Amino acid sequence: IVFLDECDSLTPEAQQALRRIIEQYSENCRFILSCNNKAAIHSALESRCRPYHFVRINLNDTIKCLESICVKENLACEPEALKAIAQDCNGDLRMAVIRLQALSSSGVVSLDNFKKDVFEGEVNFVIKSLFLDKDGVAAFNGVMQFLSNGGVERRLLLKLHNHVCNSIKFSVEQKGKISDLLREADRDLMQGVDNILVLNSLIWQMVR
Repeated sequence: IVFLDECDSLTPEAQQALRRIIEQYSENCRFILSCNNKAAIHSALESRCRPYHFVRINLNDTIKCLESICVKENLACEPEALKAIAQDCNGDLRMAVIRLQALSSSGVVSLDNFKKDVFEGEVNFVIKSLFLDKDGVAAFNGVMQFLSNGGVERRLLLKLHNHVCNSIKFSVEQKGKISDLLREADRDLMQGVDNILVLNSLIWQMVR
């Protein structure tokens, strides 16, 4: 069994080569391909596969998984903190586990520690720079600080999306345009475009 992760990052040439390998070894080998963007998979390669679509994990299941990790790792965790992590990550279990790991470094995974999370301050600084100050340079510096501290790009995009959608300061048309920009940035990241280039381009489009 061969498992290949993030196959949507492969170039068209690499996908064609992979298709030929799958055909050659189909008698004695099974290939499992995972991707985030199905549209980036070449039709010839996709035709050799049986597709399965996995939806985002619901809130309760995410909390149960985090609770299980806390028990196995002997971590002191407040239920309210685990719920806050699960809600903030919106069904992305990998992101939730990363958040749990970051918060556990203080010894206790508490709601207070969650609210003091360094990432939250950096994300809020980026939001302020983008939408209040209209300062692209400050926003980019905030993004670089976020990444240097171990922040995940998709988490930043999700926080920006949630801020825009939940704010009454943006019209429906503005929310739609910003959501499109965030969607395009997420797609580019999934396709393997350099994260700094993607986020820098996004910032300057959003401050215009």
